[in-house]
Amino acid sequence: MTKNASLLLLLHQPFRITDSTQFSVDSIDTLFQGHFKKPGQESSNKAIFERIAQNSYIPTGQYLLDYIQKNSDFKVNFTFSGTFLEQCLIYPEYGSQVLDIFKKLVQTGNVGVAGENYYHGVSHMYSWSEFGAQINLQRKLIKDLFGVWPTFFRNTENKFNNEIAEFIRLIGFETMGAPGISRYINKEEKLEIKTIERPRFDRDETWAAISNNPNEFTARYLSIAPINHALSDIVFFLKKFKGEASKKHLQDIINDNAVGFHLLFNDFEVLGEHSRDDGIDILEVFTEFITICKNEGVNFVNITDIPEYANFESKKYNIPFDVSSGNAEQNLESWRGNFLQEKAFVSLTYLHDKAKKLIPYNTPYSQKLLESYRKLTTSDHFYYLADIPGENGLVHEMFSPYRNRQDAYTNYEFALKFVSKEIDKFLASVQ
Repeated sequence: MTKNASLLLLLHQPFRITDSTQFSVDSIDTLFQGHFKKPGQESSNKAIFERIAQNSYIPTGQYLLDYIQKNSDFKVNFTFSGTFLEQCLIYPEYGSQVLDIFKKLVQTGNVGVAGENYYHGVSHMYSWSEFGAQINLQRKLIKDLFGVWPTFFRNTENKFNNEIAEFIRLIGFETMGAPGISRYINKEEKLEIKTIERPRFDRDETWAAISNNPNEFTARYLSIAPINHALSDIVFFLKKFKGEASKKHLQDIINDNAVGFHLLFNDFEVLGEHSRDDGIDILEVFTEFITICKNEGVNFVNITDIPEYANFESKKYNIPFDVSSGNAEQNLESWRGNFLQEKAFVSLTYLHDKAKKLIPYNTPYSQKLLESYRKLTTSDHFYYLADIPGENGLVHEMFSPYRNRQDAYTNYEFALKFVSKEIDKFLASVQ
């Protein structure tokens, strides 16, 4: 029996904030160079991008291109944040090679590209119009770089609720990825492509964003593709993929009758960057995974084809509250789970109200200031503020460029105030 699956890999890099407690910050440019120093590590946005390009983006991208050329039935999909693509452009020594490989991948016809929030941000938590604007920025950049217009949407950290889903349908998407949350669906039902319960919108701001939909197309249904976390984890957490026992477990998950469609999702950097110290050839392991899937009858499909597999007669996918795939609890604790994060979030909303005043001005510096505000909406800044015990907490500390969460908060508030003052000076100059 043929089983269908889509493999979706995220490529994202934030614009980290320079640690102002250790480095001089005297301009917007130096603010977002991301210079930092903590025990055992000193780096910057450029250095991190170039290291990962060498360890992951370039070798893994070339591997996938070679694999597709030898296996024309294999398909893979990417979701690019706008900040990742922007760094490809501003760090051309390696970025140009990265872009060249991914353009060739898209040109094979075997690669799908998802829509995404340009800044991988949290704007959907406070402004529909800003959320829509950031999505449209990413779609336009994807069209400019790769010549395709995304119809599948993946939200930051797969954050999802009914209202977000309906908004995504209204701005022209046909499909959306979501956390695979079996406990919120009847257990006897398959994990399959479903459609969404539709909430009603009464906010003027929402309709303003929808009216700016550049595609001028609204799907009758939004197909929801839940992530199969169990299958994704086997491949992307190498310790789970050793020996015959793990391979048998993989086969059992693939053949689970309660799964009608597999959406496999993870960070692209797992294929190279995050596994470089494990003493394991991750691409060899990945090849073995693909081979086992094919032997078990898995057909890898493009994300643009997912609506073909939707069960429009099934019970609707109905999640009226916020969920995400960013932690085991599938909640928003990693971004809105403590007092520092809430203080930072409120400060960001204040900056948003001020940044909106820049929109009517079309000068290079007003655009730079608007982009600076939007770089501060990136979810990573809130991720660095998380206070989570155990293994998940260690992961947060590993990715943070700061010595501790208090330093992270101090630098984020510094950046908010720095950008706010620059906006004030600009607005005063044009009045």
